Amino acid sequence: RLEKAEHERGVALRKELIRQEKLELLAQRFDHKTTMRQAWLNENQRLVSQDNFGYDLPAVEAAMKKHEAIEADILSYEERISVVVELATEMDSEGYYDIRRILARKENILGQWSLLKELVVGRKTRLEKNLALQKTFQEMVYMIDWMEEMQVKLLSKDYGKHLLEVEDMLQKQSLQEADISIQADRVQTLNTAALKFTTIE
Repeated sequence: RLEKAEHERGVALRKELIRQEKLELLAQRFDHKTTMRQAWLNENQRLVSQDNFGYDLPAVEAAMKKHEAIEADILSYEERISVVVELATEMDSEGYYDIRRILARKENILGQWSLLKELVVGRKTRLEKNLALQKTFQEMVYMIDWMEEMQVKLLSKDYGKHLLEVEDMLQKQSLQEADISIQADRVQTLNTAALKFTTIE
């Protein structure tokens, strides 16, 4: 009975040794992956915290495209974050001796991941507002150019040399007046759009 008990104890110890070695390998793998994830999360948090969008419409449009690429990259990374969670869960269910450290690190990664997603959403919102602002500026520039062009036409001292030419100019004048009244709505819309930006920090 003693020999049988000794044999069973030896087998159990070898099984436990194999299990503990497996857990140590899992812990090393977990630590390696969390270190890499942490570096990636820090880098991307730094990247999305910068609002260097540019100061004109093409620059902001380019920044929007770049942001969409960053966003796609971040979304594709979610699977790698879930691997860290799976490893921690497996070690927890296996009763790893240093599970508190593992779980704390997992929670840290999940917190950083959550923060990164919030930063991405916030940056996209600011970028969309910046894009709308640049479009409003561009519309204003077009409108000012149109007004200056129209003003030159209206300040002209040419009233025609004969009846047909004067009638033709009167028709053009009517068309210009119609165009001006149409553009008045556009100016009002632009003013309303521009005023929205005065309340945004």
